[in-house]
Amino acid sequence: MPIIAPPLDLQNQFANIVEKVESIKSRYQQSLTDLETLYSALSQKAFKGELDLSSVLVPQDDA
Repeated sequence: MPIIAPPLDLQNQFANIVEKVESIKSRYQQSLTDLETLYSALSQKAFKGELDLSSVLVPQDDA
């Protein structure tokens, strides 16, 4: 049974795209990990009453 393979330049182009996608995926995964760590730290401070929210602007609900 013959196997049809795409041209080598097309295979290389596909490999480059996969490599870029994997790199982006890795960066997003690291960002998610960082955000989860920050959220955890913020939650801990909030539950301990250690947050100073006096300088945070809160939008007013006009409804």
